Amino acid sequence: MATIQLKDAWELSQDLESARMRLDLTLAQVGLEVGVTRERIRQIENTRVVIPENDTIQALAKFFEINLEEYEPPKLYDRRLIALFGSKEKHTKFMVRLRERREELSLTCSELATKSGRPANSGPNFAMIECGYKIPQQVTLISMAIALNADLRWLMGDTNEKKSK
Repeated sequence: MATIQLKDAWELSQDLESARMRLDLTLAQVGLEVGVTRERIRQIENTRVVIPENDTIQALAKFFEINLEEYEPPKLYDRRLIALFGSKEKHTKFMVRLRERREELSLTCSELATKSGRPANSGPNFAMIECGYKIPQQVTLISMAIALNADLRWLMGDTNEKKSK
């Protein structure tokens, strides 16, 4: 029995864009149809969203009549993640070390956000970074390392020296 090669999340984003273009629809028109912003559709098409919300993907698939069973579940390890961390293993190590250090300091994600110079309501975003559902920007990585008094190279899995000097 032959195995079926499933398409990945990048191919899904390309297929969604192709379907939109084929129907000569704008990003805004598609966004109105599925209940999200034009910017969100652009992010999904450009694979800038690590894991688009399931209801958004379901709505897009229904609107464009795309069978989602042909695609793998969204992968966290897209090109941006590999560019930032270098490998899946280093990303996993980052998530473990981030949580470990935050808990060691008895900080909540909201408190870490505040110490990192972000509003306290950024806590859910920091939790998503910690769980691997969101890829942080470089400036966020640096501010987190400073707030945690941790060496960025340790946080990223490049060294075993935990404390920053």
